Amino acid sequence: MIKRNAVVRELNGPFVRRLCLAEDSGFAWVEMYLTPGSYLDSGQIESLATVLGHPPPLAFPVVEHCMAVWPLQPTSRLLCDILPQSGSALRVQLRDLGSVLQLIHSVDCPLPDLSDLPERRWPAWFDSPEWRNRIRSARNSLPVDEAGSLAVLAAEIPDGDSATFGLVHGRFSLGVCTAADPIRLMGWREAGWGDQMQDLAFLLGELVEASAALGTSTKALRSQLASLFEGYWEGNARLDRRRALKRLPALVAGRILDHQAQAVLAFGQADDREALLARASAHLDVLGEFLS
Repeated sequence: MIKRNAVVRELNGPFVRRLCLAEDSGFAWVEMYLTPGSYLDSGQIESLATVLGHPPPLAFPVVEHCMAVWPLQPTSRLLCDILPQSGSALRVQLRDLGSVLQLIHSVDCPLPDLSDLPERRWPAWFDSPEWRNRIRSARNSLPVDEAGSLAVLAAEIPDGDSATFGLVHGRFSLGVCTAADPIRLMGWREAGWGDQMQDLAFLLGELVEASAALGTSTKALRSQLASLFEGYWEGNARLDRRRALKRLPALVAGRILDHQAQAVLAFGQADDREALLARASAHLDVLGEFLS
């Protein structure tokens, strides 16, 4: 039996400490921010929640200084926990996640009610020049000699596109989405105005990395991608798909290397990182073929 207020999960990185606490009627996720960043305050979160409403898939935090607490969730499991299953349940939840992202990206820009949200040229935790330099240094240390198209694409810096500028979640990840029915998307302190393809790249980089690490078949990865985009494109008539998707592979490659650089800062170099990046490059090629 789990004790009340017991820590049942702890997920830490170089920027944020995350805890999941067991309560009488559910599980509370708590985040403590370890480094400076342009995170949304309580007033900005409230404005965002007012504009988007409170449909079940969206879970907004209560914010106080360097801590955020989310409403009780029915499970401590996150969508990243069920990735190894690669079954129909995962595909349904990825489609639902795509629909949630479409809801966020459909907000009109600019919107006076959200005029105080920051513009996101990079993730909120990169706002410190010191941390951007540390990430850049760690990224330059990655063993990418065998990373093929991943290294080539990551070296590109795609131009911004005004057609995809709008409201962004800022940390659109399986790791901030509970594996509930319906799914519940947490995060939000990194939201703002920015390139919406970066939201997609954040999640797609996670899928590509995870498939490489877990040995997911290319068939299963294509199925996951199809489910995600089925939800995202449904009702999304304002985007020029071909124009938007052309930039995605390079954005995803950059996201993968940034994430691996964060892992270096948090845990040091891993012996198998070169092999992982080589496999990730092969799975990134699957994404490129799917998008084309």
